[in-house]
Amino acid sequence: MRTISEAIAATESEEIAVAAGLAVARWSNDSEARTEVLAHFSSVIRELFASLTPDRGEGSSPADMARALDEFEMWYRSTHSDAFWIHFEHYIPETPRVDF
Repeated sequence: MRTISEAIAATESEEIAVAAGLAVARWSNDSEARTEVLAHFSSVIRELFASLTPDRGEGSSPADMARALDEFEMWYRSTHSDAFWIHFEHYIPETPRVDF
């Protein structure tokens, strides 16, 4: 979330903020599942952008941000076998690229 916050902090509009936030959250393999997850996660990014730019609109409270994140996590857990954030806890070692 910190990396996403940093990516959207300097954006000028919600649309650009969502694009920047989703670019940070993307992983390498394109799939329907990834597209669906990112579509749901965009509501979290919108609330985060609103909380970072209160002078550009209604703003967002910490409770609004927590609610959006909670709704995303509940949706993810209801449609997948595990929690979304568990995927970020697995260490994936770098493997050298060998060209024979």
